[in-house]
Amino acid sequence: MPVVSSEIHVTEELGRRVTNKTLATKCRKNPDRKPPPSFFRLRQEESGVSMDRLSLVDNIAAFVENAPKDIFGWFVAKAGDVEKNGLCVVATPQADNLLHAELRIPKDDRPLSEEAYINVLLSLTEWRSVCQMITRVNTKPGVSGRGAPT
Repeated sequence: MPVVSSEIHVTEELGRRVTNKTLATKCRKNPDRKPPPSFFRLRQEESGVSMDRLSLVDNIAAFVENAPKDIFGWFVAKAGDVEKNGLCVVATPQADNLLHAELRIPKDDRPLSEEAYINVLLSLTEWRSVCQMITRVNTKPGVSGRGAPT
């Protein structure tokens, strides 16, 4: 099992998975579209909003293929931007996703309501389809088309 750093760098891209085909289709037609606020709302049993640490994925196609549900894209934000706006970013690896992270609302000093944090996330994130992510990863300097160092 590969070792993944528990430290999340401010430049890391974090993505909230889009597994809803209808939302993905709407986003493909209008890339500036934002998800509904419920997309970032915490459910009662959750401690944070689930995100993928996309900057650490070297093969998006394999990552998507091995996911338990179909992934059509992500709403992506930089970890540093999220933290600057009052949310905590925590690495929370799971058995089926070592690159899992959570965005958490600080429990101690809550300068904003959950609704305000949701609005922050809506303003910070941008849509990226799986195809866009494959292209981004495969065109990074020093990375071959297979995601391996050149």
